[in-house]
Amino acid sequence: MGNLVDWLGLAIGIGGLVAGIVGLIFAFLARRAAKSAETAANEAQRALTRTLSVMDVERAVALISRLKLLHQVGYWNSALELYQYLRRMLSDIYERMPTELGDIRTALSEAIPKISDIENEVRKFGHGNKDGKPDELPKFDEILNDVQQNLETLQSADIFRR
Repeated sequence: MGNLVDWLGLAIGIGGLVAGIVGLIFAFLARRAAKSAETAANEAQRALTRTLSVMDVERAVALISRLKLLHQVGYWNSALELYQYLRRMLSDIYERMPTELGDIRTALSEAIPKISDIENEVRKFGHGNKDGKPDELPKFDEILNDVQQNLETLQSADIFRR
């Protein structure tokens, strides 16, 4: 009877060892699957961020072109409605931009308050307080051209697709 109990204990011990090894294998596979899922989720997030950044740059360039046209024809109220969107887009682009583009980042960070200044000047004309065009209109267009040029540099460098 003692031998049977010994063999039964050995069999249960071996079964426990096998179950432990199988459990470790499943844990290892589950860990690998979790890491793969995390990597895929991170890549999807980066791809979405790149896509949104590219779209923001394209929309900002188009918006600046529209603002310059609205300035030229004197549609101050219409232009005024677009400045808030432009500032928000520039801020989003700035936040997503890689730090290695220091000069373009600096130019965009300096452009945001300048855009606010233009908006304040355009507001004066938009509320019908003045006729004609602001004396600073060439300066406004120069600032918008600089911002547009920096954004177009980002587009041509295809920096967000890396």
